[in-house]
Amino acid sequence: MLFSLNVLAQVPTITSFSPVSGQAGTVITINGTNFSAIASNNIVRFNNGIKANVTSATTTKLTVSVSAGAESGPITILNKTLGLYKQSILPFKATSQFLGSIPDIHYNPQVNFATTDAEKDQILVDIDDDGKPDLVSFNSTKNSMVFFRNTSVLGSITTA
Repeated sequence: MLFSLNVLAQVPTITSFSPVSGQAGTVITINGTNFSAIASNNIVRFNNGIKANVTSATTTKLTVSVSAGAESGPITILNKTLGLYKQSILPFKATSQFLGSIPDIHYNPQVNFATTDAEKDQILVDIDDDGKPDLVSFNSTKNSMVFFRNTSVLGSITTA
């Protein structure tokens, strides 16, 4: 007698998260199912690809902190153990506590990046998964993209 049993991996679900808005450093609790109980096996990203810091995890709850540069929109969770991900239906609203202007004394000199005049559209996204926003520039004439990795450390801006 031969028995066969197929077991399918379960896609993570996001049933709720709270708070629904916040600025960098805000702690968010995400409720759902099929998360990894090991915090480092869950990748949580905001709308623009910026990764959140997962501070604790169970199979039904993740605690994360909002990273600088996070933008409003859906939250995506990848369970690395299962290789499956889910995006929230409701958006997270990224906020800022900035309410005024910054005096010029707080800025370093302007940094210019070499591009061609055909590169019209740019986005900030974390392309190398280091938690820092990188710049991607699109060239519609050549159907190409240029990547500027953010290799900065506190106090300086550099690209590679």
